[in-house]
Amino acid sequence: MAWWKKYFDEGTRSGYLKARRRDQDLHYFEERIQQKLTEFLATDQRIAERYQSWRKQISEGKCSPQEAAHALFEQITQKDGRI
Repeated sequence: MAWWKKYFDEGTRSGYLKARRRDQDLHYFEERIQQKLTEFLATDQRIAERYQSWRKQISEGKCSPQEAAHALFEQITQKDGRI
């Protein structure tokens, strides 16, 4: 019996391969969320302007990435329509 067949059979029997597939699916989900959020930040004009402004401030050393991310998130999620 080929080594890969033995590996596949044991992995299937033990549930290892199914668990690995679930881990891969979760990882793919997280990657897609990150991609979609980045697209959202770049395509909504009001948000894109703020996003670019924060990027500039970070590159100029005027604020930390953590501060900028927090502030941008707060601006995006405001319920009073200011953004």
